[in-house]
Amino acid sequence: CRLDALPTFCDIRKKFLTQKDYWKIVYDSPEPQHSTFPGEWQDKLGSFQRMLVLRCIRPDKIIPALQEFVTEKIGKQFVEPPPFDLAKTFADSTCTAPIIFVLSPGADPMVSLMKFAEDMGFGGGKMLTLSLGQGQGPIAVNMIERGIKEGIWVVLQNCHVAVSWMGTLEK
Repeated sequence: CRLDALPTFCDIRKKFLTQKDYWKIVYDSPEPQHSTFPGEWQDKLGSFQRMLVLRCIRPDKIIPALQEFVTEKIGKQFVEPPPFDLAKTFADSTCTAPIIFVLSPGADPMVSLMKFAEDMGFGGGKMLTLSLGQGQGPIAVNMIERGIKEGIWVVLQNCHVAVSWMGTLEK
């Protein structure tokens, strides 16, 4: 641990060994960022310095600790994603700059997108959807060409499984 070289953490390695049973309690805690640090370290360290120690002993808990730190120092709005506004996003898009959704696991914007399409007059047959996969490239090309000719929306899902076809899509 290189913290020992910093003035605030002087002799932390030596003291860590003499307090190892107490540090084990912190280490074993499901939320070590909320644990009481042993000895002088509880009162001596500020919240940022506590994160440095946490990074050394429980790097898996640095993200929640960092989120709490940011929330405490500058506000919750900096750790929470802003609500997605499909109408504003649509207003920023063009036929040459489409909307691309990069999703987290379990997220599915299709219900919202279908409702929005309906509201915009693109419900029913005016919005085509295709889940990409092996052999779906030519079908997608046809759908895109149809979209261009007829002015309809084309939704391509699961693009991550058709990486080799993305160059064709870009053209």
